[in-house]
Amino acid sequence: MSPSSLWGPIAILALGLFAVPPIARRLGELDGDPTVRRIAFWGGLAKLAAAPVYLVVIEKVYGGVADALGNTNIAARLARQFRRGDFSLSLVHPFLGDGAIRLLAGIVYSFTGTDTLEGFVVFSFLAYLGTVAFYRGFRIAIPDGDRRRYAALVFLLPSCLFWTAATGKDALSVLCLGLAFYGGAKLLTGRLVGLVPLIGGLGVTALVRPNLALLGFVSLAVAFPFRRTVEGRPAPLAGTVLGVVVLVVVGLALARVTESFFHIPSLTPSAIEQVLRRNAQLTGVAAAGQHGFNSSVHASVSLDPLRFPLDFYDTVVRPLPFQASGITQLAQSFQNLFVLGLLAVSWRRIVALLGETFRRPYVLGALVYSVIWIVLFASIGNLGILSREETQLLPLLLVLACGPALAQDRATTGARDAPLIPPEAAALAGDVPVAGGAAASSPGRPERLAGPERTAAEPLPRLGSRRAEHTPA
Repeated sequence: MSPSSLWGPIAILALGLFAVPPIARRLGELDGDPTVRRIAFWGGLAKLAAAPVYLVVIEKVYGGVADALGNTNIAARLARQFRRGDFSLSLVHPFLGDGAIRLLAGIVYSFTGTDTLEGFVVFSFLAYLGTVAFYRGFRIAIPDGDRRRYAALVFLLPSCLFWTAATGKDALSVLCLGLAFYGGAKLLTGRLVGLVPLIGGLGVTALVRPNLALLGFVSLAVAFPFRRTVEGRPAPLAGTVLGVVVLVVVGLALARVTESFFHIPSLTPSAIEQVLRRNAQLTGVAAAGQHGFNSSVHASVSLDPLRFPLDFYDTVVRPLPFQASGITQLAQSFQNLFVLGLLAVSWRRIVALLGETFRRPYVLGALVYSVIWIVLFASIGNLGILSREETQLLPLLLVLACGPALAQDRATTGARDAPLIPPEAAALAGDVPVAGGAAASSPGRPERLAGPERTAAEPLPRLGSRRAEHTPA
């Protein structure tokens, strides 16, 4: 092994020893839950380990042909330019989309070096940070949600680990959307400081995928009028008015960027359908030229809401195992079955959570994002592209399956898993540890938040009641 090729393993070792453990420990302290700490820790290590696996798959399965390698090669050339003092950007034209990710990767490579594996590891870690942000957004906005289930899903789902472990738009999109929805969670719980990560996250997303940035904005803007304080009261009018003004400006800017990116005069339904037809054609051609299942015949170019069940099937359910061609599609098909089964067995939680969308505006935002994403991305005629971009759907779609445990669920799983809102919810939403922290638990036992034990005979409050929001677990 050459000295230059050692930088990738060194990066994995350094981040695994000195970056992932403190992040996981902090998450555990914020929740007072060592199980969350363990999930975040092992998820972080698995995320770093996915980078060399991705590189091997590119070389052995895809024959060395992948967007990530193209991004890496151009980013390495840019990094060498920058080190020589040459800041010309002829290699990143046009800028929006591929040009932006190559420029950002070139900036990163100018500090970290140009080793391919090292670059993959760095971007994989950035995606891990985005997952952390998604998790914190969930905990801030839905503090009585099933934190362990959500953590296990977003940190350990194979597609979320694998497809974002390379130098490319997927890793950066997860990072920036995670920041945006983390900021959105703060904003929707009454704190205007959330505008900072929200605008920053959407702004960088707009450079690489303007359509996703606009989608994230629309979903949070729809939820914004229903924002509440941590205590559940309507947010102050002055802050709401200021937030509306800022969101209008941000929305207009994102709309213009999206129109420019897709070369359309305006975001009318006919123009959007035109973009969908072009998307279906381009991705279908790519699928036809690859070994494997040609999915272009299923691409949808319609905004008809009656097609939504078919769009859901095309984007979330496919490929099924009998449709898969190749090891990556087969792995994706088993995960799709798992997600579908999880949504099916969680139908009571989903119905209960959807019944409170206006009291829980983050849920409304996640629902709007998921529905529009499914309709728009059903136009993709390439299962490989769709699997990669699904990593920007799952952290929000799975919010719906991680609502508070219902009474029958608690009776089955026991009080230790009942995620009722603790009196420390305000501190939790403020990103400070709950009282007692990890040190308050007795050795060898899973920690519970402080509060009186609930007896089996005591009736449980219904989901959505005022008592359910403030009764300690």
